[in-house]
Amino acid sequence: MSFLDALHPMNEMAHTRLLTWLLNPNEDHRLGDAVLREFSSSVLGQAGGALDGARVEAEKQHDDARPDIVIQTKRLLVFIENKINLSAFSPDQIHRHARSGDRKSRIGGQKFYLVLLLPEKNQRAPALAGLEKKCGARVIGWEDIVRLFARVRRKYSKGKAPGIPFIDAYLDFIERTVLHMWRGFEMIRMDTDTIRSVAHYVSRKKEIRQEFVVFYKAVNLELGKVPRGVIGPRVEHEQDWREDGTGLLLFDQYYELRIRGVTAYVTLYFLARPGAGSIRDIQLWLDFSVPSTNGATRLRRAGVLAATKLRRAFGATAEVYVAEGWVGEKIPYSKWQASGSRGRTEGVAYIGRRLRQYLVGAAALR
Repeated sequence: MSFLDALHPMNEMAHTRLLTWLLNPNEDHRLGDAVLREFSSSVLGQAGGALDGARVEAEKQHDDARPDIVIQTKRLLVFIENKINLSAFSPDQIHRHARSGDRKSRIGGQKFYLVLLLPEKNQRAPALAGLEKKCGARVIGWEDIVRLFARVRRKYSKGKAPGIPFIDAYLDFIERTVLHMWRGFEMIRMDTDTIRSVAHYVSRKKEIRQEFVVFYKAVNLELGKVPRGVIGPRVEHEQDWREDGTGLLLFDQYYELRIRGVTAYVTLYFLARPGAGSIRDIQLWLDFSVPSTNGATRLRRAGVLAATKLRRAFGATAEVYVAEGWVGEKIPYSKWQASGSRGRTEGVAYIGRRLRQYLVGAAALR
């Protein structure tokens, strides 16, 4: 991430002004005409001598044309049209640029170049057909701009010009966000294992969710009637899995209650840790929480969330974090992923007992 991530990839005006700043040798990036010379050499085929006294301006009106970037020297006149959004591309606009540039360059005794900067150099929309030949336009893509910046960056590898960090950030932004958006998925990152995993997930998602539902129903039967004043069980994420700060939340069932006017929850949930590669990387958690910071503070001040009281209410196996208003424990893998019918029955019975202690303990805090 960099400050440029605030820039929308499709914002043509912003990209135009950034390019203008870098191309202009008189700006405060202290790169001089390095970017302009590289552009002139690689795109126009012009040597550096033609750039003496260059002026670079953004969106300057010329007759009936308003190119995105204009470069003028005694010997050259260059119009650059930056078209990130091809749906807004107008052949008439390009013809106006060509006519205006030809007319103005003849009067000034300059050589005229019309440059079209497109998302991809080889992109061939119907609107582009024949423009290169009819208007003498030179078509470049943003991948050419990336290569141009990279060459400038190599020449200044040991320099301290303020424009160098900016070029580094802009290069990263273009490659990571702009070109990625135009080209779709970076399939080089989508290896075979990833694709196979996604396909397997799609085909098994409903089946896996049903297994969770059956498991929770068995636990609820073991639990029996919930304490008075406790609302639930409720299932929050039965349809879709979602990520939180600790992993992928696969399924959660929760109970709600009020403790001295503050809402609290008891939740039983399955969590897949980042990088999970097997069933043993899935964890079953049981916790009591007070999500509201103000509410947790009120209960602490009232002595409700004292550590000794919480351990007495929820049992010795519970982890207690008084400051966060959280008490919880990871259910041992052997309890919920047991082999054999006897093991499964014992596991469900254990989880039902622990869930009941959490509900009774939470209710006792009132």
